[in-house]
Amino acid sequence: MINTRAIHIRLILWYSGLIVLVSLAFGAFVYHGVQERLYGEMEQTLTRRAEQIAANMLPHLHDKPPHTMAAQITDVYSPEASGSFIRILRGDHSVVYVSGMPKDRLFYPAKVSLPVGRIAGRRMEQLGPDLVMMIVTVPAKLHGQTYYIQMGGLTHGIRSALDELITMLLFGLPVAAVIASVGGYVLVRRLLQPVEDIRATAEKITFGNLSSRLPVAPTGDALEHLSLTLNQMLARLEDAYEQARRFSADASHELRTPLAILRGELESILREPGLSEHFRERVGSVLEETESLSRITEKLFALS
Repeated sequence: MINTRAIHIRLILWYSGLIVLVSLAFGAFVYHGVQERLYGEMEQTLTRRAEQIAANMLPHLHDKPPHTMAAQITDVYSPEASGSFIRILRGDHSVVYVSGMPKDRLFYPAKVSLPVGRIAGRRMEQLGPDLVMMIVTVPAKLHGQTYYIQMGGLTHGIRSALDELITMLLFGLPVAAVIASVGGYVLVRRLLQPVEDIRATAEKITFGNLSSRLPVAPTGDALEHLSLTLNQMLARLEDAYEQARRFSADASHELRTPLAILRGELESILREPGLSEHFRERVGSVLEETESLSRITEKLFALS
């Protein structure tokens, strides 16, 4: 079972969550940017073609029969073969020209709705469940009369490209997030290795090897400062322990000789004849306490 309270697990979870959020934001940014770029380029292409018709063809065709205009536009732009839509309107929205049925028969040009309200600019028209057309309208003035040239194109190619992009993002971003998370796990483990080294070394330090010191990682951050501080604490503990050990050794050594002399004198007194029983008991009691102090001194000496 994963210990979610462990610092390296929390770091990895936060890191993975950040990677996921950044990946989602990056994917949305890329998708929006590509979408705007594709639709913008399509709009520019349609606008340029409509302006070409308004500047180069309309002045020569406005007083010609409709079949002449149709033939000329077909020769230059081939809307039926390319699957595009072209329509020329007068200012009163009456139709001067409309392109014919495309070869793939995906839409009917005659059924494309006439503009309402604001005419110039770009608009999107839903022609079917999965069929959308972008229509660009460019106004033109000719002999005091207003004309509108409309150029249209189906957006299914753009939709297919965007769908492929979504598929790539849906599969690519999770893989990138997993790889980044695994890399983050390895990186976090390596970054926390000095902490593990400090823990392992500290676990081995006892009163028998107080001269050992914790490893100091030259990181220049709080980890290095912590190691130095702990090593200073170990040095102070070692000094305090050495002082206590020397005091115990010196004290036990200084007490052994007086206690030995005192015990010898008491034993000599007990061997003297003519001592009363009461005095002999009191001296014996003092001798027992002296022997007890001698044993304590010997243990203190052995401990030091």
